[in-house]
Amino acid sequence: MPRFVSARDNRYINHVNNELIEKVIETPILFYALSADETKEDMYGEATTKIFKSPVKLNGIINNDEPSTNYDASNSGKEEVQILTVAFLRSMMKEKNIYPQESDIIKWNFGFYEIDHVIENQMIAGKVYYNHSIVCTCHLTSMTAITEGVNF
Repeated sequence: MPRFVSARDNRYINHVNNELIEKVIETPILFYALSADETKEDMYGEATTKIFKSPVKLNGIINNDEPSTNYDASNSGKEEVQILTVAFLRSMMKEKNIYPQESDIIKWNFGFYEIDHVIENQMIAGKVYYNHSIVCTCHLTSMTAITEGVNF
């Protein structure tokens, strides 16, 4: 990357990437943010049920691992495991006033994925003020349905 990048260069890079994600790749996902105000915690700070806000449709870049199956004779028998990585353009998330956090849910390809890690250290030309993307690492969760304001 060049050493000197102007604000104009940053706007151009964001514009090209936004157009690529929104008009070329077009991989839609539904983003469910955890409602911290409505989710009740017990005395240990844990929630047995989670309540989510209304879903927001977003486009992102998806990288999914092949699903695998874990067998556990002592528990439920078998469990399907799949890791999903979703990259969002930071400026697009800022426009929609969304910031992904751990425990939020992403619905993609008929599956629900819970966010485990949020990484946002991809910077243009290494400049902190040109933070470019937000990358979420998720795992497949066992939810079969999600509705606004409904516990599960």
